[in-house]
Amino acid sequence: MPKVSIIVPICNVAAYLPACLDSLIAQTLQDIEIICIDDFSADASADILRQYAAKDSRIVPVFYPENKTAAQARKDGALLAKGEYILFVDGDDRLAPRACEDLSRLMDETGVDMLHFGTRVEAAPEVDPQRAARLEKMLLPCLKPWGKESILDACFVKKRFHFQLWNKIYRRDLCRKAFSLFPDGAFSKAQDLFAFYLLAYFARSYRAIETPYYVYGFGRGVTGQNHLTRGSILRYCQQALVVQGIREFLVSQGTLEAHQDSLACVDRQLFTDSFMQVTKCASREDFPYAYEEMCRYWGAERVICRLSEAFSDTEDDLARLLTGMKSPTDAPRPIRRIGTLYHSIRNGGAQRVAAMLCELWRRMGYEVVLFTEQPATPQDYPLPDGVTRVIVPEFARETAAQRIRLLQQKTAEYQLDLFIHQAWVSPAVMWDLLAVRSAGAQFMMHTHNVFSMPLHTTHRKKLLCAMPPVYALADGVITLSRADEAYWRHFNPRVFLVKNPLTFDCTSLPQSPLDGQTILWLSRISVEKNPDQAIEIMAKVHKQCPDARLRIVGSGEAYLEKYCRRRTEVLGLTNCIEFCGFQQDVEPFYRDADLFLCTSSYEGYPLILAEAQSHGLPCVVYDMPYLTILESGQGSISVPQNDVEEAARQVIRLLKDESLRKETGCLARKNVETSCTVDMEAQWRSIFTAAEVPANPLAENDPRRIMMTTLLDHLQRGILDNPLYTGKKSPLAALSQRMRQGVTYLKTYGLTDTVKKVFSVLTRRK
Repeated sequence: MPKVSIIVPICNVAAYLPACLDSLIAQTLQDIEIICIDDFSADASADILRQYAAKDSRIVPVFYPENKTAAQARKDGALLAKGEYILFVDGDDRLAPRACEDLSRLMDETGVDMLHFGTRVEAAPEVDPQRAARLEKMLLPCLKPWGKESILDACFVKKRFHFQLWNKIYRRDLCRKAFSLFPDGAFSKAQDLFAFYLLAYFARSYRAIETPYYVYGFGRGVTGQNHLTRGSILRYCQQALVVQGIREFLVSQGTLEAHQDSLACVDRQLFTDSFMQVTKCASREDFPYAYEEMCRYWGAERVICRLSEAFSDTEDDLARLLTGMKSPTDAPRPIRRIGTLYHSIRNGGAQRVAAMLCELWRRMGYEVVLFTEQPATPQDYPLPDGVTRVIVPEFARETAAQRIRLLQQKTAEYQLDLFIHQAWVSPAVMWDLLAVRSAGAQFMMHTHNVFSMPLHTTHRKKLLCAMPPVYALADGVITLSRADEAYWRHFNPRVFLVKNPLTFDCTSLPQSPLDGQTILWLSRISVEKNPDQAIEIMAKVHKQCPDARLRIVGSGEAYLEKYCRRRTEVLGLTNCIEFCGFQQDVEPFYRDADLFLCTSSYEGYPLILAEAQSHGLPCVVYDMPYLTILESGQGSISVPQNDVEEAARQVIRLLKDESLRKETGCLARKNVETSCTVDMEAQWRSIFTAAEVPANPLAENDPRRIMMTTLLDHLQRGILDNPLYTGKKSPLAALSQRMRQGVTYLKTYGLTDTVKKVFSVLTRRK
């Protein structure tokens, strides 16, 4: 009986096999057997093995008629071995000359089940030397001895040493016991971890020495590669099968509960290894394939959660990598169940539309599930019977996993066919898209505002460049203006133009008499709506039209509302400006008004304008030429953005000239009947029908698309990321600017509200 059996799994390592076999036959201990198992190599490995076996009778060659993986080769070799002790050597590695002699002697002296020894790493030229050095340090043995009850935890929980098979020598009876329970089948990666888990489970003792007897070729196999082929990607993903195998083994032994910690650590370690290697080393072309395989083996929820951590501030980069990923439309199905999401359904135009669309889709016969971030309140716009409501956590790093998990689970539970996401600039869009799509539903974006809106914000400017790659992954984009439709067609092949539902039938409403001096401003009180400018306009109007009064209907940011009230007092307008707060029923306010004032910096599809014109109200509006309702110019007077003087002049003109006011009001009524009247059910049914067939992909060489992507790329790199514009290049100049802004805020809002404003901005940025 030989003293030591050396098991060598071989597969396509012809370039390294001679050096490996030379190191084995040159061992100073002659009493060895070398069991070499060729795993159906496609190169010259089998021929090399035959040549060496013919020269040295200690070599026992085995040739598989088909590929069975290194895991099967190690198992078969261990069960064939006759030696007192067993070593494992990969076909592209080597042993030091005295390895068998010294290690077998130490095994005799100590009587341990396994002896751990050192490793010398030989890195391939393309491998980063620092990475090789880290690996060599990681492979260092733990010199503390461990007993039966602690070996598993020492390796997998406490990480005191690592699981590699080839830098340890084992007793043959231990190997036979462990490998007899090792399942047959394909474990193309981490099979050594699986095997060592069984060895550690049954081992009674562990010792270690530092001497490096093993020479490891780093970067020759799958491990260490800087670029992964599809085959390598698959092997990394299939490490999940090892976790499954270990779990089944523990169940068979009746010890699953006792070893939950070590199993959890194995699961976490292999998933992290798979994720890091695949996301780092997969090519751009293969990344969609890599994502799909990771989801298949590790579960979409887990993969998406990890991606949300890795790409938390660069989701557009991930979206570009995922271009070409499979869509649920590749296997389309009839649309019967619709999910939709918005932040809330109270106090706002988009909020009201979200509620109204639920009512419309229910009326059309679809099952509807509404997802909101805010729970139901008495101030919510009404929902029809039959709408299921699900509350999801607001997106943040600490809640991302919970949100992703809930969206995926509920999409599957309610068997949603189509998900219409209405929170169009939410930082959660990318992760919501992946979660919903992983559950089998199509995903469309509903843009409630003009495409360029992010440029108006302090903390969302980069979204202008980040959104298109994400929207390109969606199964469709729903827009509210022809300008937005044209813009998004550069990035997504399926773009729809819709009109939002009105709260009432514009053709059946009586026209307001327009015989008074009441100006109506109705919106959410927020910075982009400029309610403070409405007050400044009113101050100028009041000088020439002392009987005029302004009604401000809406609520919103408390500090801004407080400022508006204070400014009203300072200007002496408390008797002619009425703050009405949030109102669910706004029709009486339209009916009693004589003129509508809109001071928004931007809008998507302003229901307030449609509703005002439905009542025959002439409108003075800050210019937004992309809005469908303003295209004709009938019934409204557009003035330049932030031009308080011109807005006041036009308001005064309409208030003083009753015939002009009524003529403009009649044109407003005709305009809304033309621009906003549409068969709501028909327009949405056409979207749902289109969703049942695959979309034709965009042409990559379309010059208009290239033009737009180039523009956004240059905007991103030339301005949004440029220190000259961000202030990063000159800290002193940036500080000076901030100080001037601070003084302005203090003068305008006072100390308390300035602090609240700063806190509000910082919170939104997070």
